[in-house]
Amino acid sequence: MGTISRDTFNSLKQYVGVRLQQGVPLVDADWNELEDIRRFELRAFLKWYVGDGIPQGNNGFAIQSIPGVDNDFMIRGGDGTATGAGRCLVEGMDVLNANDIRYSEQVLVDATKAVAMGVSPVDLLTAASVDTDYYVYLDVWEREVLPGEPGDDPDIFDINLINSEIGVETCTRIKREWVVRIHEVDELDSPPTCPAGHYFYPLARINRYAGQARIYTEDITDLRRTGLTVQSYNDTQQIVRDAFGDSYTLDGNGEANLSVSLRDTINALLRNTIPMTTPTQFTLASALEGEASAVYDHNGNLWVFWSSARQGKLGIWYKRYDKETKTWSPETQLTDNTSGGLFPEVIVDSNNGIWVFWCSFRNNELHIVCDHRQPDGNWSGEQQVSSNATGAKPNCISVAVDGLGQIWVFWDSGFDHNRSINYNCHSSGGAWQGEQQLATSTAGNDRDPSAVVDADGVVCVCWESMRPDGYGYSIFWNWYDPGTGWNTSHRSLTQTTHSSKEHHPNAVLTPDGDIWIFHHARIGYPDTYDIWCKRGRKYVDSGGITSWIWGPEQQLTTNASNNKFAYAVVDNRGDIWMFWISDRSGEWSYWFKHYSIESGWSRSRPITVESDIVDIRSSIRADGICAVADENMIQIFWDRILETFPTASPFPTTSMLVSSEIWHTSLVSKI
Repeated sequence: MGTISRDTFNSLKQYVGVRLQQGVPLVDADWNELEDIRRFELRAFLKWYVGDGIPQGNNGFAIQSIPGVDNDFMIRGGDGTATGAGRCLVEGMDVLNANDIRYSEQVLVDATKAVAMGVSPVDLLTAASVDTDYYVYLDVWEREVLPGEPGDDPDIFDINLINSEIGVETCTRIKREWVVRIHEVDELDSPPTCPAGHYFYPLARINRYAGQARIYTEDITDLRRTGLTVQSYNDTQQIVRDAFGDSYTLDGNGEANLSVSLRDTINALLRNTIPMTTPTQFTLASALEGEASAVYDHNGNLWVFWSSARQGKLGIWYKRYDKETKTWSPETQLTDNTSGGLFPEVIVDSNNGIWVFWCSFRNNELHIVCDHRQPDGNWSGEQQVSSNATGAKPNCISVAVDGLGQIWVFWDSGFDHNRSINYNCHSSGGAWQGEQQLATSTAGNDRDPSAVVDADGVVCVCWESMRPDGYGYSIFWNWYDPGTGWNTSHRSLTQTTHSSKEHHPNAVLTPDGDIWIFHHARIGYPDTYDIWCKRGRKYVDSGGITSWIWGPEQQLTTNASNNKFAYAVVDNRGDIWMFWISDRSGEWSYWFKHYSIESGWSRSRPITVESDIVDIRSSIRADGICAVADENMIQIFWDRILETFPTASPFPTTSMLVSSEIWHTSLVSKI
């Protein structure tokens, strides 16, 4: 390091210049502070008023494949001149790449040079042994360049800093260095650790496949922000206010925040439809993919879990959408191939932990199993939630978390025509309390529970039951009050007004504390069904006893065809979005309708226009749809069945598997 006196620059002093005086000495610290002030002012302007990325009209640092070359890629530069160089702004620093250069030919591939500069060498690419994604990022830093003697490494020293006229060194120089590096994408999509004084900027994402050494154009996703320029703030603000109103703010990353453009939204509303994105395939495989369950964590990241037979046996897989980077993580298997998994249900606890429950086939029996992703990012390991009752066949999971942080899990258990509602509770202290039976009937089945918890910690669960006559199904319910425990008797919400066939209740809680229960019921013969709902409001009498007032049943679909398996979600405004399957178009497809306090229920609208279920019996479960709401969108995931298998089984063998996929669309709930 050069011989330099104390560093006097401090940006918080807000000095903008240095003035010489007569008759006082000029020291190197004054000169250096002037230079630091100038550089800080320029970097602050570029960082805060222009941003990171590639300037308009430039294509610097584009990552491109190299035809015929393995384990390498090209880093685009310029024409070899300062004005025509490839450029990238990083934290207000103008980074130049004069010429195209291969990743493998960078200076810092040489470990000796890297050590001399005080940085780590570049990791070369090799053929991937498993499917792996890599981030390609620009590493930028500045270092002091010292004078060198003839024969010294020109990448490290500069012999021109020794003045040839007087034969001694003068000032040192500060050089901006850069290198392109790679970072393997992990489960959390975590960025690499940035050393002090270094700044990272993402350039691309590369998908690498097992055994494939070549990188192709379609494997590369450009992550650069391009077209940087200084725009008129007034012009931008005018456009924003005309389009979105005064409350809309810009985040400065240049990426669209609307999944559906304003133009497409307006056109959809003019056609009296709800704007949504084009449905796309969500899972990469087309084995037996289905039964998605989704949840937002407290940071706004979206987690989606599903069943997949891509490894030959049904197991639980997942991936995560990062709110900040707006990217999906790779698909990851949660369960091993030993016990498998089916029907996942996911919930977030008060500590932002992710709890996943599923049916698992182990020791020749079905069991309810869970795993817990802790806030530190580690999975705690599988735990069995149900007991070891022989032949119990637990199924149809519903989960909820109360205000104390307790996790409530409900399922139906028993034998083919004699099932009961069972539950377990994970206390805030960290232990399962043990499986208990909530509802059983000698008359027949109690099955298909759905549970919610209100703001007071009251747990409400509903289910379908063959009581009281052992023949027809009605919807029953009960509740748990933290102060008094379970209500002593189960209540019937629906009588035998629908030819004694009422099935598949689904409960949601609105912000006003009301419970809405949706189900399908037979309205004619032969069996044709419509969707019905009932709304309940809690009240507490003068003695502190909790009870409920229920309104009349309301029929939500009036169609001569079948409408089944309602699934509802509540958005941030308290509106309800209800989804179901219908064969009204001659083939099974997914439909929805919307409830708001201002306008009531909307008309029924299709999510898909083609057949998404070849045969309802061929679905893993017929209710293969889930939805979750964020600030202004409803994320919808559904099963798209492509081929049937001849017999139904909760854990079919490979020879019985159907071809099915999970598809996804985003529906606009707020503009």
